[in-house]
Amino acid sequence: TLFFKNTDTSVYVPSPIQARLLIATNTGAFICNKILDFSRTFSTDPSVDDLAWAKIFHTGKPSDSTNALNTRIHSVALSMDGNYAFIAVDKYSNYNTYTNSYIVRVKGLNETQLSNAIIFKGAAYDTTFFSRQIIGTFNRQISSMSCNPLDSNKMVLTFDGYSSSNPNVMYSNNVLSTSPTFTGIALNPTNASANVKPVFSSLIESMNNTNGKVLYIGTDDGIYKTNDYTSANVSWTKESGIPQIPVFDLWQQTNNLPNIHYYVYTNDNSEETQFDS
Repeated sequence: TLFFKNTDTSVYVPSPIQARLLIATNTGAFICNKILDFSRTFSTDPSVDDLAWAKIFHTGKPSDSTNALNTRIHSVALSMDGNYAFIAVDKYSNYNTYTNSYIVRVKGLNETQLSNAIIFKGAAYDTTFFSRQIIGTFNRQISSMSCNPLDSNKMVLTFDGYSSSNPNVMYSNNVLSTSPTFTGIALNPTNASANVKPVFSSLIESMNNTNGKVLYIGTDDGIYKTNDYTSANVSWTKESGIPQIPVFDLWQQTNNLPNIHYYVYTNDNSEETQFDS
C-alpha cells in the first residue's frame, strides 16, 4: 500500500503481458521479444536498434553444412514461465535416412538475459547467455510439444510416423529437472493399430482445466480427449462431430488476460479502478 499526502502521483505498473516469437528454420532456432513492436524492422546493421533476434540453437556445427543437412528441427515449444525453449530435432544419415530424434532444452530466456543476447545480425548463434541440454532421445519423430499452462515442469509430446514399438503420446512431470523422465500414454494401447497411428498435435486445456490434466490430441482420423493424461490407465474418447480427417494443429483462444486493480485516494475519498491489460 502506498500513501501520498497532498500531491498528485502516478504509479507505473509493468505490463503483465509480453509477446515472444520462437521460430525454427533450416539453420537453427531464433527468438524475438519485440515482435509486437510495429515501430521496429529488421536490419543487419549492428548499429541500428531494430527488431533483433537471438539465435538460440544452431542445426549442426557452425560452418558445417553437411552436419546441418543431417540435423532438422521438427517442432518447438516455450515454457509458460518464458525462461525455457524446447526444440525437437530429427537426426538423419546421408541426408535422407532417419536415425532418431532428441529434445534440446534451452535455458536463459528471461527478459534480462534475452535483451543482452539479442545480437543476431546474420552471424552465428549466441553461445554466451543460454545453456543447452539434450533431455531426451526417441526413436520416433516428435510432431508436437505442449507445455502445461499451470506448471512449466510438465509437458506432453506427440509422435508422427508409424511404429508398433514406440508410443504415439508421452508426458513428463519433471521436464525442467536434470534428467527428465517420459511416460508413454499411447492412444488405446491395447489396440495395436491405434498405437501405430501417427499423432500430429496436442493441446492441454487452458480455460476450464483447474488441475491441468485435460488433454486433446489431433490424429490421422480426428480429435481425441482424456480428462487425466497422468492417470495410471489413460482413457481416450474420440470427439464427436469431427470428420475422419487428419488434424495437424490444435489451438485454443483464451481471454483470461491479467488485469490491474487499484484505488486512488483523494483527501477522504477513494475511487476504485480496474482494467484489463
